[in-house]
Amino acid sequence: MIRGDEGMIRRAVMALSSEEAEDTLRDRINGAVHEIIRVREYLDAPLMKKAFIMMDRLSVQGIRFPKDLLLFRKSFFTLDGLLHDLDPEFDMDQAVMAYMRDLLIGELPHRLAAFLVPIGDTPECYRSLLSNKDLQMLLICQAMDCIRKNADMVKEFIEKNSGLMNSLFCLPMFFTARFAKVLLGLYYLFRLGGSAAF
Repeated sequence: MIRGDEGMIRRAVMALSSEEAEDTLRDRINGAVHEIIRVREYLDAPLMKKAFIMMDRLSVQGIRFPKDLLLFRKSFFTLDGLLHDLDPEFDMDQAVMAYMRDLLIGELPHRLAAFLVPIGDTPECYRSLLSNKDLQMLLICQAMDCIRKNADMVKEFIEKNSGLMNSLFCLPMFFTARFAKVLLGLYYLFRLGGSAAF
C-alpha cells in the first residue's frame, strides 16, 4: 500500500483470504482491489486507514479473511479510538512509521550481511517483513512520487541548470543535454498521466 502497487496488494489479499476455488477467488479479488484503490475515500486516507478500508470493502464484497485477522481489525479499531480519546493529536501512521524505523535500524547488521549473500534475503528473514529488495523498490517509488508531485519544479530546475550539471559532472554538453532530455521526457510523461506505467 505504501508503494501503491496494485499487483502486490492483490497478491497480499489472495494470501490472506480464506480458501476458495482459486480462479474464481483471484478474479473476484482482482476486480475488487482494482475498484477500491480508485475510490476517493481510499486515496485520501492515511496509510493505516487504507489497510482497514481495503479489508472492510473486500469483506462486504464477500472476500473472507481468517478470524484472527478480523479480531485484530476490531482490536485495532478499539485501540485507535482509545488513543484518540487520550490524545486527539495522536497520529497512528507516525507511530507505526516510528516503530518500523526502529525495526529497520535493529535489522541493519543482518541487512548488511544480506547484501553480501543476497540469495538469503527474503522478507521472512526480518521482523519488519521487508527484504532489501522491498526497501529498494519502496525508495524508488517514493522518489518517483516525489518527482510526480513536484514535476513543475523539477522541469524548471532541469531547464535552468543543464549547464551546471555539465560542469559538475565534467560531461560533454552532448551527454548533459541528452540526460536533461530524458528527465524532461519523464516530466511530460507524468504530466500526461503516464505515471501509471511506472
